Amino acid sequence: MFDFHKILGYFYNDLAIDLGTANIVIIRDDKIIVEEPSIISFDDNGRILAVGNEALLMNGKTHKNINVVKPLKDGVIADFKAAGQMIDAFIKGARNDHFLPFKSFLNNVVIGVPSGITDVERRAVKDFADSLGASNTYTIYEPVASIIGAGIDVFDCNASMIVDIGGGTTEIAIIILGGMVCYKSIKVAGNQFTHDIINYLQRNYGVLVGENTAENIKKNTNVVDCDQLEEMEGISICGRDTLSGIPKEVCISYDDVASALNDSICLVETAILDTLKVAPPEISSDLNKNGIILSGGGSLLRNLDKRIEEKTKLKVRISDDPLRGVARGIGKVIKNMNLYKGILMR
Repeated sequence: MFDFHKILGYFYNDLAIDLGTANIVIIRDDKIIVEEPSIISFDDNGRILAVGNEALLMNGKTHKNINVVKPLKDGVIADFKAAGQMIDAFIKGARNDHFLPFKSFLNNVVIGVPSGITDVERRAVKDFADSLGASNTYTIYEPVASIIGAGIDVFDCNASMIVDIGGGTTEIAIIILGGMVCYKSIKVAGNQFTHDIINYLQRNYGVLVGENTAENIKKNTNVVDCDQLEEMEGISICGRDTLSGIPKEVCISYDDVASALNDSICLVETAILDTLKVAPPEISSDLNKNGIILSGGGSLLRNLDKRIEEKTKLKVRISDDPLRGVARGIGKVIKNMNLYKGILMR
């Protein structure tokens, strides 16, 4: 017997999209169909050369006839045209991977946006979704999506606090009864951490490295505080000597990386404390009981949870799937549109 709804599902898709500054995640029917870096490359005639991981390999290594573009900045669309071409290429690739021989129609599209987004930026996101051909487009605040992705009942009368450290922004919010009672969005997150490492190496070692190398250093060391870690060997990196211009190899320690990131981590801690200061006193007991949930790629920095615990005196736990927390949350929303309609924005 034919499953009519399943057949319709091949033609009419609902997509959950996490338009991350560093990575984009697209979910359809609870399955991740796209998880790639948010980057695209063009030739000098404007033709697409590569998207995602393939384009990332070109970053910092191109000549004048190749242009590598990161269409998203600080959690919002900076290059509307490039973003549309990138998403279109991702969706086409996903359709081919799933052996669908025809182009399906987009029904509902839900996109996560930073809590500090402006009306103009929100309109750009909506226009972008409309350009994909979606019948209905919605946005949802990323902290709310993160809470849902962490398995918390967003409509509960007990408050929950989320700190989502993404690529472009860190989203901090206290959520209760389906809304954000207080929130803060700062442009200090993964990309800033990467540039912190670049600047530190240039200042202290006289060596200049590119974004990809600095990103690898961050991921391989993955540390913000060495006090509770055993002594570990340093790591060798190669960059350009700032004086001679010739390639230079240096060995850096985990302490170097922690020092490089310290100022930015302090800004994140300050933003968390600022959010707690403006929280209604009636929800203090909820926060004391429920603590803080960390999400996003930045939450994977070792000992960051312990640093925040020390600063706030609250329990801190990392969500089960921090890298995909926003996307998973949006995926749950799009499967239960009637339940979550009240927290979506058109």
